[in-house]
Amino acid sequence: MKFTLIILLCILPCISRSADTEHLDLNGGGVLVEPTSGELKPGTVLTFTFPTAMIGPASIDIPNQPFPFVSQPELEGEFLWKSQT
Repeated sequence: MKFTLIILLCILPCISRSADTEHLDLNGGGVLVEPTSGELKPGTVLTFTFPTAMIGPASIDIPNQPFPFVSQPELEGEFLWKSQT
């Protein structure tokens, strides 16, 4: 019985962290990236959702906007705002 309890206590924190990432609360300051997994291939469209407005309405649907983040390796492509977030 004690052995089973020790195993459960060791596994419980891992399960809790997994549940936290499945239900990302954007109000908590997180950035959501879609797709969330898988291999990136040329032509893949990435969708970033920010927790707060990042631009004014006048910048929506204007092509070739500067990337609002830094990546390593650097991404090639075009950034297009579809909403303020």
